[in-house]
Amino acid sequence: MKNLPKVSVIMSVYNGERYLSQAIESILNQTFKDFEFIIINDGSTDNSLKIIERYKKENKRIILINNRINSGLIKSLNSGLKIAKGKYIARMDDDDISINTRFSLQYDYLEKHPEIFLVAGGVILIDEGGKVIKKVKPIKKRQRLIKRLLIKNALFHPSIMFRNTKEIFYRDKMRYVEDYDFYLNILSRGKLISNISSYVLKCRIRPNSISSLNRAYQRLFLEEVKKFYYQRLQYGKDEYDKFDSKKIFDLDLNMSDNKIVIESNIISYFALNNFKKTKKYCNVYFHKYGYFNKFFIYYLATFFGKTILGIIIKFTPSNLLRYMNQ
Repeated sequence: MKNLPKVSVIMSVYNGERYLSQAIESILNQTFKDFEFIIINDGSTDNSLKIIERYKKENKRIILINNRINSGLIKSLNSGLKIAKGKYIARMDDDDISINTRFSLQYDYLEKHPEIFLVAGGVILIDEGGKVIKKVKPIKKRQRLIKRLLIKNALFHPSIMFRNTKEIFYRDKMRYVEDYDFYLNILSRGKLISNISSYVLKCRIRPNSISSLNRAYQRLFLEEVKKFYYQRLQYGKDEYDKFDSKKIFDLDLNMSDNKIVIESNIISYFALNNFKKTKKYCNVYFHKYGYFNKFFIYYLATFFGKTILGIIIKFTPSNLLRYMNQ
């Protein structure tokens, strides 16, 4: 009987031709060699499939799942999870770069810490050209990490490795926050999540990915995820089956007076340098919730540019900065 791989790498690809070769090679060049590489081509209309097939011919560790039509990230990842044979699962995205010692470090950590179900690590944010933007240090104290996870997502999804127990999958309705829902499902089952201190991934930040629409939807789904988590703690199960995601997608995000939607619009339009719309949504927010809140800083910055925001942040106490980032 053929020995099973120790790690199964799962990567979904949709029109990722620009950075796909870098992502694939960062996996194939790992110092840790005992893995299978499951790549799901999710109905790409560019040259992604040809790129994957070229690498597959050269490397037998690559397993290709070819979705003829786009089925979405969640279904694609679950299709990979279902066939994965490795003891551990490692996630990867088609525009990121794994540090070459990543698998070795995460595998050794999980082997030495059988009580830990999932491990992530530090991430280096890079721009479209690969230039370093910022290094994000991992939260190393486990209790602090869990506390942060109960407020918002504190892990970079393509940096994780976890045990392949075939008991937890991504849930179809949790669009935009499938990873956060996955983490809280792990925690509600009494399993532990941790970080290693090393940087394990270069995560590419692309300006075009900033979307007011997606940010608002993400925030709304995030609140549902947290609600389901506390339901499971209290009742042993949640109301996911009754949840109708269509109610969120039916919201008119331009006209909605939902607090989360307004906040998301302010942050997103500011990030896109659309100060006119930033002011518009700030005024809507002030009318409903008053001026004494973190968004007054965004309003001021629309008059003076982002420089003033940077100066304010530089001299802002750390506890207030945490409030601004919530």
